[in-house]
Amino acid sequence: MGLPNIAEQPSIWIVYANSPDDSMELAAQTISEEMNLAGFSIQETIFDRLDIIPSKSDAIVLVGHGHLEGLEVAGILVSWGEVNDILTELKSQMIILLACNSPSNPDSNIFGFSGQIDAKAGALLSAWKILNSISPRIQHNIQFEASFEAQTNMENPLGTCVYFVHGYLGNDETFDRMIDSLDLTLVANYGSENILKFSYFDAYQDLTKLEVHNLEGGISTYAEDFQNRILADNHPIGTQIDIVGYSLGGLITREMLRLYRPNLQSEGIDVGRVITLGTPHNGTPMASSNLLPIGVTYLSSFFTGETWSTPVFHSVNYETPFISTLNSDPESYSNEIKWYTIAGDNLGTFVLLRSIFYCSNDGLVPTFSAGLSYAEDSIIFGTLHVDLPGNDNQSFPYIEDWLAGGIDTDNDGIIDVEELYVIGTDPYDSDTDNDGLSDGAELQEETDPLDPDTDNDNLSDPDELVKGTDPWVSDTDNDGLLDGDEVHIHDTEPLIWSTDGDILSDGQEIAWGYDPDNTNDPINAPGLIYIARQINGVTGTVRANHYTAMDYVKVYVKYKNSYGQWTSYYYEGTDSSPYYYGDYYVSWSLLQGYVQMCVRVDAYNSGHLLLGRDYQYVTLPGSGGGGKPGGDPVPD
Repeated sequence: MGLPNIAEQPSIWIVYANSPDDSMELAAQTISEEMNLAGFSIQETIFDRLDIIPSKSDAIVLVGHGHLEGLEVAGILVSWGEVNDILTELKSQMIILLACNSPSNPDSNIFGFSGQIDAKAGALLSAWKILNSISPRIQHNIQFEASFEAQTNMENPLGTCVYFVHGYLGNDETFDRMIDSLDLTLVANYGSENILKFSYFDAYQDLTKLEVHNLEGGISTYAEDFQNRILADNHPIGTQIDIVGYSLGGLITREMLRLYRPNLQSEGIDVGRVITLGTPHNGTPMASSNLLPIGVTYLSSFFTGETWSTPVFHSVNYETPFISTLNSDPESYSNEIKWYTIAGDNLGTFVLLRSIFYCSNDGLVPTFSAGLSYAEDSIIFGTLHVDLPGNDNQSFPYIEDWLAGGIDTDNDGIIDVEELYVIGTDPYDSDTDNDGLSDGAELQEETDPLDPDTDNDNLSDPDELVKGTDPWVSDTDNDGLLDGDEVHIHDTEPLIWSTDGDILSDGQEIAWGYDPDNTNDPINAPGLIYIARQINGVTGTVRANHYTAMDYVKVYVKYKNSYGQWTSYYYEGTDSSPYYYGDYYVSWSLLQGYVQMCVRVDAYNSGHLLLGRDYQYVTLPGSGGGGKPGGDPVPD
């Protein structure tokens, strides 16, 4: 079946707020391409001609440039409230404001992008939102991951918010001290309304904590509650969520992503960063079902007022099905997320546990269990487990860096934490190796930010980028000379194997005492033959020029018949004593009955090294006619 008639097709109106520039045209083109594939008809108009859009159209996408105060329309800034009122009158099923800082108003079916928006990513997200909302049964190939990746590569991803998830015995106050300490950073990066807390106890107000910890499904149930909470918060499409999880909160987060990440993506939501503090990613011996640990967990109730020995607590033992499943294929749900982990290593009042479990731990979680192999960064502090989320001031700068997308003191494109602990560059110096290329630019170009000359070819990394040579390869053109030596010493081209275009590489010419910039040194190969011709229809002759380093030439000839067929080359002679006007000369008897010949001259030095080769085609008398030198060359 083909596409339905235009009259029956769902329609999308693309409305330009201004005369379209490259960015707006890219957005419109991307939407058109995606929606045409899904069978939508595409119509275009401008903001001043909204009157031509029929009432109750399927969807309107307003493409333009937005600011916090409003939308640019014909060079004038129109407030978002006024834009909202104008578009609401159209009564379309869905209206998308594809512009930076555009607010959403779900009651009016208007959806915007609360932060900065990339043109192509925003167009993909818009098309994806329309398809999933208006025609969810239409099969389409729009990749949410592609649009999200483009969006999160921006300096300010749109609609970003952060969730704090407490641990086994925690509550909404667990992170208060951390949030207060990081208040300025959090508000600057997320806005006060986007600093959120999730407590898995909230969905069970009528149950005690013990009863919640005995719920069927345990952590998987809490993970579902977390997903439901995120969806209930009605985030705009394209929202990136960052999560800080303490202890069990980190496991709830991972289980939520394992089970429900595709669900979130189907609503236009994905996770950008996850920070875990003291999370038993690989389990903890404290959760063992042995009698002694159970006794310890019951004993702990005297200190905490809560009973630890519950199905949820014991589900995080080393070899439980929950831990095994969570770690069996983490890439399937953790890919494209930046992970960071913090662990404590201070036994304090839990020193007895070290002798019981024979492992280094923070009182509850072994340090080796609190890390992830795929984490961007992992830090261990001499801190009690219970102090990690609220009383451990030394961890706050790291969390601040990670949540802020990284504090970058020297503005080189790499966050300080990564410079210090991953790369080894100086976070206070944008060009650690002082080669004229910033550390961030070096990482982007894949050069070594700690070495000004990554490939040790005597040409600095930035000079290589300017010249177009490969900063990871010391001899880009493979001519036997280092790139730097070609530029600074020999004045040859580091991207050309033979600068003067002859048969010898620059390195060979230098090694043998020739000039790699002189086309006649050692020879001018394309000008080797002075003239080749036939005499009286029976004799062939060739004169070859004599250049530096030449000691003799060899002459070969092949013939073409009237059917266009060539013979093989015949060796016709060698001349090592130039005497004819100081040039080489060879003659031979022509084969008869052919219409053309190709004369080839090979030049050699005294060491029998081939220095160059030249060809010349000659028309012969016979059925080829003419008997004059030259003639159209015929490829071998």
